[in-house]
Amino acid sequence: MIAIAVGLAGCASNGRTASFHDPDKLHQIRVNKSTKQQVKNLLGEPQSITQHSNETESWTYQSTHTTYTEKYAAKKALSFVPIPYLGTAVGLADSVVDVGPDKIGETKIFSLTFNKKGVLKETKRETKHF
Repeated sequence: MIAIAVGLAGCASNGRTASFHDPDKLHQIRVNKSTKQQVKNLLGEPQSITQHSNETESWTYQSTHTTYTEKYAAKKALSFVPIPYLGTAVGLADSVVDVGPDKIGETKIFSLTFNKKGVLKETKRETKHF
């Protein structure tokens, strides 16, 4: 018989608070109008910038949030205890086994592509769970 208890052990983030989650800032970013400088003023420096051969440029903003949980499995195990002159007694003994932490998280990615004049051409949002 196994009973599993799950407790919250901790949380972690990637250290940078992603301003691209702020709806007020996002509403100010407009395709075919916003420039690279305007986006940088609103969201700050991107985590990565990619230059493409067609003279366009992609910026990526990313945030990751991770939660760790500890799982423990309590097991009932048979215990054999020798008793002198009476033989062997069989009983149940409890033991707790640590089966290790679980890692639950998500990464949010906001990508922007600018044309060769530095004007926003398109945006893309992704959320990856792990």
